[in-house]
Amino acid sequence: MAGRRHHHIQQHLSRGFGIDRTRRPVQVWAYRRDAKPFTVATEKYGIEKDFYGEPADTTVDDAITLAENEEIDPLIDYLRLAPDGTTADPILTARFVQHLIFRSKYFRSVFSDALTQMMQTAVKQMLQPDKLRPFLREMICRHVEQLVDKGEVAHGQSLTTEQRNLATFFVRTQGPALADEFLHTQWPTIECAFETIVRLVPQLVAAGHQNALRKHLGDMSGPREDQLRRLHWTIHLSQIPLVLGDTCAFSELADRTFAPLPDKGTAISRVFVPIATDRFLMGSEHLEPPAPIQVIRGAVRCSFDSFCATSDSAEFRRFQSEIGISSMPLPPSELQRIGLTSLDEVMSRILSEGFK
Repeated sequence: MAGRRHHHIQQHLSRGFGIDRTRRPVQVWAYRRDAKPFTVATEKYGIEKDFYGEPADTTVDDAITLAENEEIDPLIDYLRLAPDGTTADPILTARFVQHLIFRSKYFRSVFSDALTQMMQTAVKQMLQPDKLRPFLREMICRHVEQLVDKGEVAHGQSLTTEQRNLATFFVRTQGPALADEFLHTQWPTIECAFETIVRLVPQLVAAGHQNALRKHLGDMSGPREDQLRRLHWTIHLSQIPLVLGDTCAFSELADRTFAPLPDKGTAISRVFVPIATDRFLMGSEHLEPPAPIQVIRGAVRCSFDSFCATSDSAEFRRFQSEIGISSMPLPPSELQRIGLTSLDEVMSRILSEGFK
């Protein structure tokens, strides 16, 4: 992925859904929830400027390109030529699926949307005068009292015991009123500061995602990959054209619902990766493949924003309204961890372990 236009949907994978895969650039039909389908070159589909880092730091982009060239693209080529029912190597396939999940825009976007929503709710609650002002008043008074208790003034001089007692008395009797006056005059600035924090959430999440990729892209081992390795991976041909959702990989749970990134410990029935318009990769414990229409439905419902296909059809247009139905918000346990841990560590743990 040379330059600043980074593919969060692997281009070699999306080419398998091209209108004419023998011509360059390969074109696909792109479907979004609230827009007319349109054709776009795979070079321009699923991209975002500096998605994996600024131009000065190409570490993540270089690592992704290396993984694609050395392992992922050859695996995709092999799977596209394999006969129906061919068994795929579980170790290579598990790494491939992990790679698709972790590099995706979906993985970043669920964090960004969930954390933004959480912050908006928190800020709305905190900015209510009867909640934030008492907290800030107490914090200001406590901080000033701690300074007085230390007995230090400018230029390294110390307060005498009498000066300290007088200062303490003043802070305790006049401090709340002075703090209220300060908060009254500074309240617009405080509101602006909180709103700025909310606006910065997507930027902070992007940096956390990039840091997590930088640290762990070369080794994504853990309970999640172990779970994927234990599955029996096979290639299955489809008699109807398939689609590729923007999450690329998705799961069918034991209750027959779909999820792009299941919680840790969730009973997974099958995992799917559409490989080309005529075939899909499936991981399961030796289950039979579903009807191809179910693979299409799962790919669409687990998509965050769009899916692509080899044609413009009435059936695919009907599926547009189902985009994102199974897009998964972060559970409360993960939102709590975001507040307690650096974003890159949270995302790294979820990648390797799954949700707790």
